[in-house]
Amino acid sequence: MLGRCQNCEAGEGFDAIFHAAAEMWRCRACGGWSFAGRVTDSVEELYDETYFSGGEYASYQEGERAFRRNFAHVLALVERHGRPLAGARVAELGCATGLFMELARERGAQAIGIEPSVFAGAAAKRRGLEVCPPGEEATRVMQ
Repeated sequence: MLGRCQNCEAGEGFDAIFHAAAEMWRCRACGGWSFAGRVTDSVEELYDETYFSGGEYASYQEGERAFRRNFAHVLALVERHGRPLAGARVAELGCATGLFMELARERGAQAIGIEPSVFAGAAAKRRGLEVCPPGEEATRVMQ
């Protein structure tokens, strides 16, 4: 438990969130977040299946409808204020299960994802998307 909030100096009233990779505390006084303990060095440990189903998200899959709506809005803004996606190359870093890439592809983009989570990357590949882990392969594919 934290002694004082690192943001507002309040001394009590914290809500704890425990994750495989980190312990986080939310201050009830200011709403700020603080980390306690050590954050893992293992990307695989941080973004395992638990992250997408009970860790960071109650259920990433159950939130798909809301994610799709949000991602469609973002892509519409890109087309309105940037350029058409048809024929464009789109790279998504941290693509999770590939929802954003799938919508970009539906708009004619050539989409590729970089995803450190083996679990999420496999889900994106099941959607027929091109996904690779961070590293040399990702660098090669992005060129």
